[in-house]
Amino acid sequence: AAAMEAELDSLWENEVYEEVPRPSGKVIGTKWVMRVKTDASGNLEKYKARVVAKGFRQVEGVDYEEKFAPTVRFESVRALVALATGGGLELDQMDVTTAFLYAELEEETYVEIPEGVAQVGKGDMVWRLLKCLYGLKQSPRMWNQTIDKLLKKLGFTRFASEHGIYVKGEGEKKILLALYVDDLLLVWGDKESLLGVKGSLSEHFKMKDLGAAKYLLGVEIRRRSGGGYFLVQEKYALEVVRKFGMGEAKVASTPFEHGSEMGLAEAGSSAGEGTLAGMADIPYRSVVGSLMYLAVCTRPDLSMAVSALSRYCQAPQPWHWEAAKRVLRYVKGTAGEGLGYSPGEDLVVWGYSDASYGSDEETKKGRSEC
Repeated sequence: AAAMEAELDSLWENEVYEEVPRPSGKVIGTKWVMRVKTDASGNLEKYKARVVAKGFRQVEGVDYEEKFAPTVRFESVRALVALATGGGLELDQMDVTTAFLYAELEEETYVEIPEGVAQVGKGDMVWRLLKCLYGLKQSPRMWNQTIDKLLKKLGFTRFASEHGIYVKGEGEKKILLALYVDDLLLVWGDKESLLGVKGSLSEHFKMKDLGAAKYLLGVEIRRRSGGGYFLVQEKYALEVVRKFGMGEAKVASTPFEHGSEMGLAEAGSSAGEGTLAGMADIPYRSVVGSLMYLAVCTRPDLSMAVSALSRYCQAPQPWHWEAAKRVLRYVKGTAGEGLGYSPGEDLVVWGYSDASYGSDEETKKGRSEC
């Protein structure tokens, strides 16, 4: 109840809506979405409640024009951590409270008054939205335009090659900012410059200053005893293992058995054939997607396995599922592994490559890895 009251107060304070008589046109439904937010260790942090519009009823070209909004790639986040480590810089984190409610809405949009909001004596009324609401297709784009405009006004420049990263200042006063929707990662070396940026942001938005970065996009950021950082997704990895019923399984020492990767394509089978009976209810694609997030963020040791398994998402066979379960058993035994960044290392990009010749049992083609 307290979380719902806080959400309604935010909507009122940000002047998100006005109550009007029901129009003759489309009125989009709303619903309450409840969430339990936890910290990096899985401990209860707080309860959250959101009034969400049923955006699936919106029609492109009628209710909205565009919805694309850039977010920082995690590869770029890793690069920022490497820069911070090599340059002796610090990582801070901020969060914008109810970010979408600050974005102006261009289209005329009406939504139903949420369930539980008193309407005694108001007749058949609805909300005409003045600001964006969670759930609307265009909300992420409008919010990104809003914060992008503010950051540029504050002196930040957006990278041409990565629209989720901004930079301000020179030398010791330089600040790098990574933006993922409403999560901000700040790389800084000068305390006064950092406080200036935080103060300016707090003047325009209701911000939550989280201090030194610890948990971002499901990735735990730990400070190493000798300096530098360690990125790990232990909580997420164990959740994935339990989700797919492998919590009690025996641990595997490698993602694949030696030489089995190319054996996924057995004789007489191909990625285009239909799914065998009994495989329709197997969550193969879901497993591959979950493993892919781990590989992209902090577990490059899973990249080859995920790449091989993903080729059979269209019509997985029983031996593909067995191979996927072995990867889950490997993840179970290495859940605490991640990426470490140590100070004193040269900021040089090293590339590695390997090749296997004619090892694909299906095509007899070679394969290279970089």
